[in-house]
Amino acid sequence: MGTRRQSLRTRLTNPKLAMIHNAQPHFPFSLSASYPVRAGNLVRPLIDGEPAFRRIAEATEGARHSVWVTVAFMMPTFQMPDGRGSLFDVLDRAAARGLDVRAIFWRQNPETSWVEGRIFSGSQADREMLGARSSRCRVRWDRTHGAYCQHQKSWLVDAGQESETAFVGGINLNPHSVVSPGHLGEHHNHDLYVEVTGPAATDVHHNFVQRWNEASEREAEDGVWGHNGNDDLAFPMRLSSAKGESLVQIQRTVHADRYRDGRPSPGGQAFDIAGGERSIFEQYLGAIRAARRSIYIENQALDVPEIVAHHVSPSTPSSARH
Repeated sequence: MGTRRQSLRTRLTNPKLAMIHNAQPHFPFSLSASYPVRAGNLVRPLIDGEPAFRRIAEATEGARHSVWVTVAFMMPTFQMPDGRGSLFDVLDRAAARGLDVRAIFWRQNPETSWVEGRIFSGSQADREMLGARSSRCRVRWDRTHGAYCQHQKSWLVDAGQESETAFVGGINLNPHSVVSPGHLGEHHNHDLYVEVTGPAATDVHHNFVQRWNEASEREAEDGVWGHNGNDDLAFPMRLSSAKGESLVQIQRTVHADRYRDGRPSPGGQAFDIAGGERSIFEQYLGAIRAARRSIYIENQALDVPEIVAHHVSPSTPSSARH
């Protein structure tokens, strides 16, 4: 069985590598997106779960103001590297230091009931666990449509502050994903996060606020934890300062009629989010169409017919691979 995903991705370009005399890269950015292309970012790819989650844990431990997380899949046996414990061990330690700690988890529909046990759905057992540990994290659960899943996996540390950094992925909270590069064991998952510091992190901030404020279960009796469902967040009002030289666009897949507040991110334009967003899909097609010599796609589940069709069409380079 499979699910269709609502995701968050980072498209990045280092101008030193891809721009000559201020010429634009030949791979186009998405034009139909909530977020514009931002200059001035510092970008750090984090390949595979062990180094990625180690860096995320370090950033969380160094946070001064807040830690906000969006989670898709989470296995009950997941542990952070280096003996740091579970997700809630990490988050509750941050909350104990007085930080604003929030998490948005996917809650499945009947069409995806088979994922129970692989997600933190806010079941009675989940809530009993949170109560037993007296968790001070603020949690909201969020559904999507039918057999789709909320597939965003992001961490935002110190949102809107000078110390802000964002992690966009990425990697599910799965013990088979907490592996070192090389994958020497069985059932190891290969995946990545990208750490983004600079103006594009403001768009990760905007995305979290938009989802938090309109999380589908926020008014349900079992749809929140640690608050009463009325503590909406303010949207960011200014861009984070430049930290590097990379161009970055935050891109998403969002189903129509999921969210309605389309107010713009700082320096951006209002976007009809109620109509949905497919900027990741647009980026795939744009990159494939613009390819000159080769195409290599490494993807765990490439089940979008339009992308597969373009990938193998006569107009694509003969060296296209998946």
